[in-house]
Amino acid sequence: MTAACTAWREIWGFPKFVSSIDFARSGSSARIRLADSNHLNDASRVIMDLSGNLGVGIPGPSISLMVYTQRKGQWLRTAINVRGGARLHAGGGLKLQIGASAHPMARTMIDLGLHGTSAMIVTYSDTFRSRLNGGVALG
Repeated sequence: MTAACTAWREIWGFPKFVSSIDFARSGSSARIRLADSNHLNDASRVIMDLSGNLGVGIPGPSISLMVYTQRKGQWLRTAINVRGGARLHAGGGLKLQIGASAHPMARTMIDLGLHGTSAMIVTYSDTFRSRLNGGVALG
């Protein structure tokens, strides 16, 4: 596991894992494939595949986030400051397919009923930057 992945898990409690990600965008089409480790071409190891047409895009803001995680049973609230421009797309042409992987993320997405669903809105950025602040323990 990489140092960054370990830090995200142990410091902030994020359910991070190291994986292979294939990303391609051409015009208004996009494809993102996520697989266990380095197995992008092994169908049994594909976690998810999101592909199709991004739809009409307009300039949009970068939106900072507030996330909640658990670390060792303690809830944390963490601000993520985001910079860089973005484009907002009506992403109805992107379809999510959950792969055959037994990875917990694939199983969770199936349990949530996400297989075969389409994106409503997609944010895309070539200039995305973020800063993960220290988590604040709650309660």
